Amino acid sequence: RGPVGWVLVRSRVPVKVTANGKVLGTSVEARYRLPVGHHTLTIENARHGISFSEPLDLAVGQTVLVSANR
Repeated sequence: RGPVGWVLVRSRVPVKVTANGKVLGTSVEARYRLPVGHHTLTIENARHGISFSEPLDLAVGQTVLVSANR
């Protein structure tokens, strides 16, 4: 259903990944498929004090790495 890109999320602990308010999943490493365009990715794990949002623009076939290890 239209062109897509990918977001690869890596973390030392499980994190909840949300894109544009929609939960994509919870994992220490996962690859999520999103439509091409602008997105706001939110990464959270309250127990470990992880909570941040990151804007990203996906191009066709692009994979963007987001690390929660900050």
